[in-house]
Amino acid sequence: MFSIGEKVVSIHTFTVRPDAAKLGETNPIKGEMYTIRTIECHKDGCFLRFEELINPVLNYANGKTECQFCSTRFRKLDPNFAEELLEKLSKENLINKKV
Repeated sequence: MFSIGEKVVSIHTFTVRPDAAKLGETNPIKGEMYTIRTIECHKDGCFLRFEELINPVLNYANGKTECQFCSTRFRKLDPNFAEELLEKLSKENLINKKV
């Protein structure tokens, strides 16, 4: 699905636990791009950490660890997306001007 070093985009708005926020934990922002630093998969799914977000080690249900984020909350970065969108908009604009 994903690999370390791959660029992804957050498709979810995360909520920081109030106690974790006080200790400096930060979460991905919807629409922002991140580089995968670690991937951990187990029975509950696959979870990611990012180069751009280095969080403190805190107490969680599974022990002390740095927070991770569910992989289903991210999509792969499409490097051609912007280029294709600009081309589409340019063509639509040209068509609209001719009418």
